[in-house]
Amino acid sequence: MAQLDDEQRTIINDSSCEEQLGVCPLCGGELKLYQTKKGVMVGCLNYPNCRYIRAYNQQYVQIEFVTKKACPLCGGLLAVKSGRFGYFIGCTNFPQCQYIYKDNTEEKVQCPECGANLQVRKTRFNKVFWGCSNYPKCKFTVHFKPIAQSCSKCGYAIMFEKQDKKGRYCYCPNCKTRYYK
Repeated sequence: MAQLDDEQRTIINDSSCEEQLGVCPLCGGELKLYQTKKGVMVGCLNYPNCRYIRAYNQQYVQIEFVTKKACPLCGGLLAVKSGRFGYFIGCTNFPQCQYIYKDNTEEKVQCPECGANLQVRKTRFNKVFWGCSNYPKCKFTVHFKPIAQSCSKCGYAIMFEKQDKKGRYCYCPNCKTRYYK
């Protein structure tokens, strides 16, 4: 639990959230929202006698518009929502239904180690990479776009699409051969 000084705490007067915050697990006092330099926190009102504080996890998801399509899991309507990582399509019955639409129209490329499909993923720094769908059993990852084409020189199962000053080319990671398009 974090320790904050008196000058670092500012009470947020929001009466709509009081019933959701509950009571302090240490002293049984009332919990309030505090604005700190690290963000919004939930802390005990009996401060400084009780130093309980935790992060206030608030979801920032807004519904932009509702579509006419039904959710395949619960039958509710799907909506275009904007969240922390951009726009997405999800069920309007959230949190009871956790359905989020994923676009799977890209070509299927098989993992050269285990034979499962490679999926587009993002790192915590928002960089794109391709990883095996059998993770954590198979830890094969690639930072270049894989192509379902075998190398004509060595016969390796996949190739990568890269780009340099000359233009785009296919690259075989096994024999290091470049095939310009």
